[in-house]
Amino acid sequence: MMLCDYGCGQEGEYKLKNGKWCCKEAYQKCPSNRKKYSQPGSKNGMYGKECVFKGKTKENYKPLKIISKKIKEHHENGNIKCYFLNYWKGKKHTDETKLKIAKKMVGNNYGKGRGKITVYNGITFRSTWEAKVAEYLDLNNIEWLYEHESYILTETSTYKPDFFIYNNNKLIKIIEVKGYFWKDNIIKYNLFKQLYPNIPIELWDKTVLTSLNII
Repeated sequence: MMLCDYGCGQEGEYKLKNGKWCCKEAYQKCPSNRKKYSQPGSKNGMYGKECVFKGKTKENYKPLKIISKKIKEHHENGNIKCYFLNYWKGKKHTDETKLKIAKKMVGNNYGKGRGKITVYNGITFRSTWEAKVAEYLDLNNIEWLYEHESYILTETSTYKPDFFIYNNNKLIKIIEVKGYFWKDNIIKYNLFKQLYPNIPIELWDKTVLTSLNII
């Protein structure tokens, strides 16, 4: 397992352009760096400051209401000066961008639960489906560990499956819980099967989970 080179103690899941491993896709997001750059005397220009609109809405703060109205007018009129609203007109996200958006949406409150971070039996899962699988395994007296180990796929990529299933402390198989398989997920999943053919792995998608009455 590769550790984050920035000293936070977490696993290094991303290899950055500078050759270092980081727990996040950008070194600025590493907890160690976030703490470092929030200290007095750092080069963080926003230290000790906060957004002037913090805690305010267009309903209780007139300047925001005016800005909101102007943005809406620019958008309705197709005014190219309102650049950030027109930039994506006629364009599509790449698969890489979609993957980044999906990662940032994990735990959002507007999804249907698949990507909502959920705590079960003291363990934090990345989705409600994973938490329900853990509960199902417990109810059936199945030994398991969650995200117990990472596997090296390439020089810049690792793969950490969801559930490791055991029998008398012997690894029997791995279960990967997925609601939607992004292209990057498919590549890692298939590459894992090629590089580690002796480790059985199963994909539990919506169809499987429904058939087992997990969801």
